[in-house]
Amino acid sequence: MSPMPDPSPMPDPPLSDPRALVLHVDIDAFFASVEQLRNPGLRGRPVAVGSGVIASCSYEARALGLHNGMPLARAERIGPRIAIVRGHAAIYRSYAAHVFDRCGAWSPVVESHLDDAYCDLTGTSRLYPDPTEVGRRLRGTVHRDLGLRVTVGLGRNRMFARLIGARAKPDGLRHLTADEEEALLLPLPVGDLPGIGRKRAEVLERLNLTTVGALRELSRRALVSLFGLDGATFTSGPGARTIGPSRRARSPGRSDAAPPSRRMSTTPDGSMECWSTSPSGPGGISASADSRREGSMSPSATPIGDATDGRDASPRPPPSIRSSSRPPCPCAAPSPLVASPCAPSA
Repeated sequence: MSPMPDPSPMPDPPLSDPRALVLHVDIDAFFASVEQLRNPGLRGRPVAVGSGVIASCSYEARALGLHNGMPLARAERIGPRIAIVRGHAAIYRSYAAHVFDRCGAWSPVVESHLDDAYCDLTGTSRLYPDPTEVGRRLRGTVHRDLGLRVTVGLGRNRMFARLIGARAKPDGLRHLTADEEEALLLPLPVGDLPGIGRKRAEVLERLNLTTVGALRELSRRALVSLFGLDGATFTSGPGARTIGPSRRARSPGRSDAAPPSRRMSTTPDGSMECWSTSPSGPGGISASADSRREGSMSPSATPIGDATDGRDASPRPPPSIRSSSRPPCPCAAPSPLVASPCAPSA
């Protein structure tokens, strides 16, 4: 009898494998939603958070034509009754930590950013035969416990999960199956692809490459010559990299890290301060003009009209155990199943 071969562990399927599954969670209008929770008087009203430019605005404000990255002076002209709110970065981080803790109850690996997270559900089909049910229950848990609305997208990799989730906003849920990917991807504007920002999209548009389908006509070598090594990912499946551990962003902007010329700090009252090392000096705009997601803030915003920063309002959640030395925080009475990020270490 020949000896049996030594058993070897079976590698996890890559995210390009049809069995792979990624769940993307995106907090809807994050900063503005938190401010509406903290101040019931702002609920149902157009709210913009930021200083200099809008870092986040509620969907009521978006219905008036406001968007992230718009100068606040222009926003005031569009709607004089818009509530301009000063940001509170420490509170936003605390709410986000509670959302991501609830994601960890469903996924063994969660990669969290400022207002969204990627959850790897690969290999969990026996636990969760219906992945859309996971998304429904996660959305319900976050809204019940924290009062926030989140949008969930499910796809074979990071890119597809994020793209399909963007088409379900706000407060939606969609699952993109493998046989639906081509129909979604080919007519997609190139600027919607992860890794292609406004500048790169302008270069491609000058070449008459406006859709992903047209982009596929370029060879890998041509893309590398245009955009360096990043260009290779445009055709090799952007968004297919493995879900990694959580990475805390240095600046709450669209990207994961602040530019080298910018540093963020938190003031004693919990608001965010942006210091620039450029010749223009400290302060100034701390969210890019073309930002379409939650942006960064600096602390000099002033309420306009009958707006308020909501600091005296009752927070939700939870209403109990408030600290008089700092703005209300959802960690004041955390869930018994979730460790509070603000609790002192033992």
